[in-house]
Amino acid sequence: MICAAAAILRQRMGVQSILQISSREGYVPETAVVGTTVRVSPNPQAESLQVLVSDEDLKPGMPPATYQYILTGPGATIFAVDQRGFLYLNAPSIDADPPNPSSYQLNIQAREVDTVPIRSSEPVTITIHVIDINDNPPQFEQPIYTVNVSTFGDERPVVKVSSRD
Repeated sequence: MICAAAAILRQRMGVQSILQISSREGYVPETAVVGTTVRVSPNPQAESLQVLVSDEDLKPGMPPATYQYILTGPGATIFAVDQRGFLYLNAPSIDADPPNPSSYQLNIQAREVDTVPIRSSEPVTITIHVIDINDNPPQFEQPIYTVNVSTFGDERPVVKVSSRD
């Protein structure tokens, strides 16, 4: 009932195009290179996140409309949508290590090309998570640690070493 009411409201407002997305969350590893598609789960074998346009004003026999995808929000220049609707990394690299963000919220809107008046879909928001990869070598305070242990000593910690990515 709510979906039908929203569709009627969109028609009254003149919005004929509706975005359909395969997931509201996407994942990309920080080792990704430009052109890597965003996935619908952290699994690298998962399907790519896709944005499709459902155009209610196209009648049978009419030529298909061409759409331009408009991205806004943090990361709008880092990601892009191709003509098939796949969301992909549009930067040479991406990093999840501080001070960089580990996720981005993008607002995506489809706009018909070469139409008067210009018709656009309502924007949808997608959260893209950057999967952190342990890609930084451990750093130690000293290059060499020397420890002496007696054979008959009580059990106790000898040395503590920590590292973080």
